[in-house]
Amino acid sequence: MKSDVCILMATYNGEKYIYEQLQSIINQDYENWKLFIGDDNSTDDTELIINSVACKEDRIEIVDFKAKGGGQLNNFRMLLQYVKNMNFHYIMFSDQDDIWYVNKVSDSLQLFEKDDKFPTMVYTNYTENSPDGSIHTKYTSVFPKNASLKQFLVQNWAMGCTMMINAALALLVSKIPDEAENHDNWIMLVALTYGRIRYLPKVTMFHRIHENNVTTSNSKKRLVFRLRRLFSDFYNRKAYRKNELILMDKLLSINFEVRQEATVTFYRILQKKHKIYRVILLWENKIYGLNLHKTIRLWLLI
Repeated sequence: MKSDVCILMATYNGEKYIYEQLQSIINQDYENWKLFIGDDNSTDDTELIINSVACKEDRIEIVDFKAKGGGQLNNFRMLLQYVKNMNFHYIMFSDQDDIWYVNKVSDSLQLFEKDDKFPTMVYTNYTENSPDGSIHTKYTSVFPKNASLKQFLVQNWAMGCTMMINAALALLVSKIPDEAENHDNWIMLVALTYGRIRYLPKVTMFHRIHENNVTTSNSKKRLVFRLRRLFSDFYNRKAYRKNELILMDKLLSINFEVRQEATVTFYRILQKKHKIYRVILLWENKIYGLNLHKTIRLWLLI
């Protein structure tokens, strides 16, 4: 039977956690999947581990790209291009250091309508570890309900490792531009503009916070990181706006019959000449972050 679900995993120096994550995918209660792994020149034993697992599991394929070293965004871009013409019905994205709960794939599939041809993205809840080692659920029950879809333009809180997209959306997102912050942010922008987004308020995976991943585990370090980033972003605000204009231009150039006006409005605001006018228009159109620091960052950058 042809695999119905395609899972894409980008790896780099993940020897400490990769085996557990591979096993959690192999142990899914939904078995009709195929996993494609792209490694970005790991210097530890990551490739050795994934090869040892793949040789025993025919649902895992290691993709050997000629061009490497482009980071996670480029890795996922090449993986999407690699599977583009394989006719999978659904695509998921996996981090190398998470642990999927046994029903992650099957639960995500339940939010798709049968033979759904409209571009659709589903994302789920997850747990992660706190600095003190305790485990907590990321989203409260009211978190997504209180948020406007416009806020996704500013603050994408849905991580790629919680997402599943259908084939119709996969066709639209496959060419991830260099200007995108990351692959999941691009997928969210495309889904917001041309498709629909569904949230499953159920925990389907454990996202590990550790010293090597993007999310720092210490609140004091997070604060220092945010302040440094804020000063850096403000210093480079002209480059940021230029990047956003290019990104929005590429986003709105996608050829599809339906699109949300919120994205068009955001793009038009970016094009306005005066900064204060841009900030006023953002506020009037209710385009701001879910968190205050995200809103302030947007105002400084825009």
